[in-house]
Amino acid sequence: MAAEIQSFLVTSVGAASLLAGLLWLVRNLLLTRLKASVENEFNEKLERLRADLNSKQVEIDAVRASALAGMMGRSSALDRRRLEAVDQLWSAVIALNPMRTVVHTLGAMDVHEISKLHAQRPGLDMFLNAIDSEVDFQMVSNTSGAQARPFVTPMVWAIFSAYHAVCVHGVLTIQALKNRLDLEIFAKSTSVDNVLKAVLPNFSEFVDKYGSKSHQYVIQALEARLLEEIDSMLCGQGEDRKAVQDAAEILRLIDEAWVKKPVSLDAE
Repeated sequence: MAAEIQSFLVTSVGAASLLAGLLWLVRNLLLTRLKASVENEFNEKLERLRADLNSKQVEIDAVRASALAGMMGRSSALDRRRLEAVDQLWSAVIALNPMRTVVHTLGAMDVHEISKLHAQRPGLDMFLNAIDSEVDFQMVSNTSGAQARPFVTPMVWAIFSAYHAVCVHGVLTIQALKNRLDLEIFAKSTSVDNVLKAVLPNFSEFVDKYGSKSHQYVIQALEARLLEEIDSMLCGQGEDRKAVQDAAEILRLIDEAWVKKPVSLDAE
């Protein structure tokens, strides 16, 4: 009896051990297959995601390349137009040379004394006509440089406008002398001194002291300042808010200088 019980126990323990081992094997097999299945599904999804990302990256790169090409094209076109504008503006400065010569000539004269020399009028008229003959009044409109304005900075345009105003003022002064206008009234009604002081604050005291006689010297400083601003613009240096406001103030003063022009420059 004891032998039978012992045999039964041994058989039971052996069967239980075999069953436990079998269950362990089945469990590991299921876990391995499940893990492989999950890994395979994850890898498939990961590959699809990578493919989608690569496809979208290609699209993004294409859009980016197209946008950059467009930006570079627009930038290149704008740069070319700016260079053309600078060329137009400087061509206008060169065309103003005869007027600038008038400014230099006036700087060497006492225009108020000349306006009073009625006794020597014939000789004076010849002298003034000789100066005036060097300037074609159509030059005023031909040297405006207006076509360049949209493509230059506000300060570049303001300084050029100041340079132009000084040159025109010189020609108008000669016209006033020729037509025997009251030079005191003319000077008060067309003064560009405030314009010069706004563009070149360091010359304010000099302009206040010498008035229109200072223009022959200040116009050289105007040209130098114009070149500096053009160089800054071409180097891509932007203008801050103050520079834009200063440019607007210079243009306002230029407009103000011509508000009260002499009624007529026709000969009496």
